[in-house]
Amino acid sequence: MVKPFFKLTALAALFLLNAHFVFAEAQTQILAHGLLKEEVIFADDLRNWQRKKANFILIDARDDKSYQTLHIEGAVLSLPAEYFRQRELNKEGILPTPPDTQKFLSENMQKYPKDTKIVTYCNANCGASAALLFSLKKMGFTNVQSMEEGIQGWQAKGYPVISSSSTKTNL
Repeated sequence: MVKPFFKLTALAALFLLNAHFVFAEAQTQILAHGLLKEEVIFADDLRNWQRKKANFILIDARDDKSYQTLHIEGAVLSLPAEYFRQRELNKEGILPTPPDTQKFLSENMQKYPKDTKIVTYCNANCGASAALLFSLKKMGFTNVQSMEEGIQGWQAKGYPVISSSSTKTNL
């Protein structure tokens, strides 16, 4: 009678030990801003996609002023101009309530199929790209990644950007 008890105890211990290692491995897969490893793309990989003219949408998660000052070549804003106009009117006290970000994002993304390959980015060490990724996934988009280095990392590598002082810059 003692032997089955030890076997059961040993099996339980092995199960718990295995569960601990699986949990520890899963923990290491979570990167900055709560992103999983497969949800992150690096600037070099994104640039290769651009060079190969891969089919994807590059979305700048920053605001319209940051985008107008400097953005990655081929990028679009996640929100339409009307959103930013209403936001300014709200800040000035002309509109009583701020615009509904999720509503504008949802309407703006309706033109894309849910399996569209999407890359989001923002500034280095900024959570806006990750937040946009999570919002897009919540809306049903299945192929979304966030660029790890942000626009500063992109620009530091000399990859093409559009700036307000010139049309296209390669550093």
